[in-house]
Amino acid sequence: MYEIQNRRYIGSKASLTSWIFDNIPTKYQKGTFVDIFAGTGVVASMSIEKYNKTIINDFLYSNFVIYDGFFGDGKF
Repeated sequence: MYEIQNRRYIGSKASLTSWIFDNIPTKYQKGTFVDIFAGTGVVASMSIEKYNKTIINDFLYSNFVIYDGFFGDGKF
C-alpha cells in the first residue's frame, strides 16, 4: 500500500516528526496546526491525528493534488 511517507524529497522531515511534536508545548496542542513547508506531507499527516484543524501550505500544484488525494474527503 502506498502511504504518504513513501514520497521522497530531499529535505523530507519524515525522520523529524516525533521531535517536532515533542517540542510543541501541550498547551498549544489540539487547536490549529499550520504546516508552512508541507513538502511530502508527513508532518501534516501526523498533525491531523493531534490537532482539531490542520492547514497545509505548499506552492507546488502537484503537491496540492497529492494532499487532496491523501487528506481529502473524496474517493479515489
